[in-house]
Amino acid sequence: MFSILLDCFILVLFSFTVRVKSQSCDGMSQYDRCSRNSACACFHVPGASNTGICTDRYTVTCSELTSCNHSTNNCSQSDHICVHHPQCRDIPVCYPVPNYNKQFCPPITINTPANAKWIQNGVTVAGGNGEGSATNQLNRPHGLFVDDDQTVVIADLGNDRIIQWKNGNATNGEVVVGGNGRGNGLHQLNRPTDVLIDKVSDSLIICEYGNPRVVRWSRRSDTTQGEILIDNIHCRGLAMDDQRYFYVSDVEKDEVRRYQLGEKNGTLVVGGNGLSQLKERRHLVVDQQQNVYVSDERNNRVMKWTKGAKEGIVVAGGQGRGNALTQLNGPKGLFIDTLGTLYVADSANHRVMRWTQGAKQGTVIVGGNGLGPGANQFNSLDASLLELGTLALPIALIYRGPAACHGCSETIADRLRSKYQIIYVGPKEQLDVNKDTLSMAQLYVQPGGGDLDETWPHVRRYASPLRDYVRNGGRYLGTCLGAYLAGTLPGFDLLPGRGQTDQYITSKGALITSEIDTVVPLYWRGILRHVYFQDGTRLMIDRTAAPAEILAVYTNGEIAAAVQNNGKGRVGMVGPHPEADENDMNYENTFRYLLIICFIIHAINGQTKKITKENVFVGHFSNNKKYAIDDCIPLAFGDFNADKIVDIFCRNTKANSIVVMLNDDRSPTSKVQYIANITGIIYDALAADFDGDSKLDLFIIYKTKSDESFYSGGFLWGDRVKLSDLQPITYSFQTIPTTLDANGDSYVELLGMISNDQINFKPACLIFKNRTVYNVETLNNVDDLFPSSTQATVDLNHDLVADLFLTINHNNKPKFRLYELPITKMTLIVEYDPPDDVAICHLSTFADIDADGELEHILPVCMNFDCSDSRIYVRDNNKWYQLPIDFGKDLRFPSKNEFPPPFDQIPISIKVADYNLDGFPDMVAVMKNSSNGNTVSIILQNRACSDANSGNCTYNRTFAPQIDEIYVLAATNTTLAVFFDVLEDGYPDLLVLQGSSKQNFQLIGFQNSLFQDVHFIKVMVLSTFSCDTCSHQRKLPYGNDQPGQSIKMETITILDGIKDNWIQLSAVQMSQSGQLTLELPYVIIGLGATPNFVEKITVAIPPNSQSNQLIRTYTQMIPNSQIVVVPSPLTNPEKWHSKLFITPSRMILHTGIALSVTLVVLSGVLAILQYREKIEDDRERKVQSQRFHYDAL
Repeated sequence: MFSILLDCFILVLFSFTVRVKSQSCDGMSQYDRCSRNSACACFHVPGASNTGICTDRYTVTCSELTSCNHSTNNCSQSDHICVHHPQCRDIPVCYPVPNYNKQFCPPITINTPANAKWIQNGVTVAGGNGEGSATNQLNRPHGLFVDDDQTVVIADLGNDRIIQWKNGNATNGEVVVGGNGRGNGLHQLNRPTDVLIDKVSDSLIICEYGNPRVVRWSRRSDTTQGEILIDNIHCRGLAMDDQRYFYVSDVEKDEVRRYQLGEKNGTLVVGGNGLSQLKERRHLVVDQQQNVYVSDERNNRVMKWTKGAKEGIVVAGGQGRGNALTQLNGPKGLFIDTLGTLYVADSANHRVMRWTQGAKQGTVIVGGNGLGPGANQFNSLDASLLELGTLALPIALIYRGPAACHGCSETIADRLRSKYQIIYVGPKEQLDVNKDTLSMAQLYVQPGGGDLDETWPHVRRYASPLRDYVRNGGRYLGTCLGAYLAGTLPGFDLLPGRGQTDQYITSKGALITSEIDTVVPLYWRGILRHVYFQDGTRLMIDRTAAPAEILAVYTNGEIAAAVQNNGKGRVGMVGPHPEADENDMNYENTFRYLLIICFIIHAINGQTKKITKENVFVGHFSNNKKYAIDDCIPLAFGDFNADKIVDIFCRNTKANSIVVMLNDDRSPTSKVQYIANITGIIYDALAADFDGDSKLDLFIIYKTKSDESFYSGGFLWGDRVKLSDLQPITYSFQTIPTTLDANGDSYVELLGMISNDQINFKPACLIFKNRTVYNVETLNNVDDLFPSSTQATVDLNHDLVADLFLTINHNNKPKFRLYELPITKMTLIVEYDPPDDVAICHLSTFADIDADGELEHILPVCMNFDCSDSRIYVRDNNKWYQLPIDFGKDLRFPSKNEFPPPFDQIPISIKVADYNLDGFPDMVAVMKNSSNGNTVSIILQNRACSDANSGNCTYNRTFAPQIDEIYVLAATNTTLAVFFDVLEDGYPDLLVLQGSSKQNFQLIGFQNSLFQDVHFIKVMVLSTFSCDTCSHQRKLPYGNDQPGQSIKMETITILDGIKDNWIQLSAVQMSQSGQLTLELPYVIIGLGATPNFVEKITVAIPPNSQSNQLIRTYTQMIPNSQIVVVPSPLTNPEKWHSKLFITPSRMILHTGIALSVTLVVLSGVLAILQYREKIEDDRERKVQSQRFHYDAL
């Protein structure tokens, strides 16, 4: 197939892609004439073979020239280039090349006549040996560039490499960049889409869509890695003009920018509104006047932007989709010659067209002979001059006929064209739906249409071949009517078991009850969307018959979109019209092609696993309310206004403001309480009561300039209503510090690498009193702390007394040490190394994951520097154990450079909480899915390890990735995930921070929807200080975050189905802060399904100079309650204050309801009996009265 497909390659190679650079003079000798202007000569460039610059030979004298930088061959002067000029000096010199150089030295060109004829049959010059990774094969080749010696350089997208083919050698190519597997290393590529040659630097400039970035590689044979020119840009096309400006099309932002080499931001040259608005802008070319031409695929036209223009003009097509000479159909690759003649790859019409300047119609120069295998035909519906990757794409058959609504088939084709070759099928198309046509396709699409009963006769005959097609491995996608037809009443019978389809409007609780066209709200993987709706279907999936994946649900819980296995194939159905575009509706919040693309990825790449349980986390809270905060990067948690509800302290995206967001336990909402503006760049904030007034303060870590090598710090003092202005301190920090109670006096200190001269940093502790630095306690016998690592106060020697955990820098490697507190009497307890052969240690965390009453050290690591081998280790009984977690081949920890700022400077951490309240802490981690490039939150559920469920039990517990949490997994571009009790009901919810290509961050919440009757105990330990100004209110001073408080619970519960198990569970409150560890100022301990009283709760605070045993035990605690402990007086635990708040469990509520109903029934029975007794008494009195009268007679 490839030999036929690449017959059209010759068209690209010899006709259109030679990009003339008038300032270069390749293949010429030194001082050769290179222009029509005889004053211009060729000056060779250092480090390049037979490559030079064509410029004015007499513009300067030898005495005016300066030498180039001897190590880099660069010039500091603007408009100067380093060249050889042996008539002046033996070493390279900086020679002026002014902006008007291309006009002064016009190139010697041979113009192609506007009426030139091309040979109609092509020959293969690269590939042609089937799809593969050998050097004589290609796999979805995209952009290409032809050098002056006819060497073809190809962006081989499917093989993640750049391969070049020498002129005259069509047998084998040579890999010149990449080929080292897909990745983001500087030695790797990820789906390169375009490439060009910079003759001056003799380098390749490559567009990587997968990473996304633009990189440059030297063409020297000893080059092993490239350099990043532009980062965070979703580029598809590249071009370079005669002045070495290069142009990049960004498909995410729908724009084209012009860059100078070394420039990061560029100048916008294409983008905006009106005629400057494009759809699916990819291919571009620049002429000698710096005019930019862009193919506007979905609008079927080519646009031109003259230099400096705000809007473009149509220069080809623009007369709607069609095959007339005035029309184009999906234009892609472009070329512009020196006469201004434009050549266009008219992909869907299978032809190449020529449009002269000002022409109203084009001329077919190659192709136009229909789809076919001939040498004068194109065998791809997506052929392109500059992008040939679609030639290797699978085929999608899209029904177009009387059973489809007007425009629906074409709109779906537009959505899928980048991933499939599109062939329309139907009774009036060249091909109809039958066994033979289905055998050539990977996907069949049945779009929306009219009434089911009216359209069924038109497609009835397709039922049998479609059933066979799907069961033998084919993919079926049905939207609206197509989803109805997947059922049987009537339909193609594609759903296994008792699966069926029916009208959504007839379902209970449907928001729409009529057949009028409208928009319907639904939850696509937990995200509320509004979709065009034309009496769409609801899907009744029989999940017992075959594995299925639910993609979207209506607001009443009915299934709106799903994928289900059927035999070897898969069936995808979407009830509404996700393919509808802006012409169909004027709503901003639409799916557009999101649903289709997500579904197709599932349909092609994966097999659905059978869902055996309901999702725990859902995308909406009670009353279908969403929890979302825009422009909020959470830095700390704490109860700012002392209302017993934990609030959130956010940093804005610009990093110059702290926003206090107050939470509401009655509704999943947050409101802005106060905004504090900072002059500088905020990196983190630590919440604590730093001055002992029982009011929450913030310590801000910031930089005054982004290039500073240290952090500054300052206080925002809180008064429960607002924050003060920033009060900086005179000390600086090498890394983000952490909070701790170093001396056991309830005052919060800061620990880190600290300096008073911004040069010499030492491990030290800042002690505050009266809102100033009272003392600096230097840790003299401690090595320097390891950068971006964990420092914590936590009990790891199991005596309930908090110890100091440090990560030190030992020979540029991390080493862990544990010291006894207080800090004035530090004594080393133990030290140990990370696990063997670890490349990267992420932040440590601490939890009692095996519920044995002892905290364990948990360490996420990468075994190699690209994190392709990601693991989590646990240290127990003085030994490291690798947790037997099956991440699969695709999940891994992201590397820092895969995160947007500021997360590219923050180490990765996992967050711990017992979200299912079974007594065993679970985890959540942000991980990268290598198969699709998404960064998502992965819930890791704590389970007992057995060979049956884990295969290799290296530890007694394992953590199972919850891949069925579809609402959480739908939140892509995740940068942070943390457990948080939004409604203060004791059930840990989940907060996820989503980024975007524009680096706007939104904090969204997912509610913990556990329905079983599980129990918990919530413990909060506050500081010893009381609030003098609020004592008359008789309420505890809530909201003072106290780090390092040890908590241990002991009770009898049901464990693994066995009753009367005595368990112990240890926890630590806020063992560390900083670096977005985001630990909560309380501890939630799950009790499982037992309603028993908690036998013991033991609370211990960090030791001080007077006592090492500041411990208090509380007995017989009511489950589903919160205990708040105020350790005052500090040294007398027996007199510590505490208060208990009870949240009735569902069992108690149900019991109360049952008792109430019983009382009502008994009352009713008694009332009836009393009424009947009264009637009987009345009757008896009447009888007695009549008896009296008879006696009288």
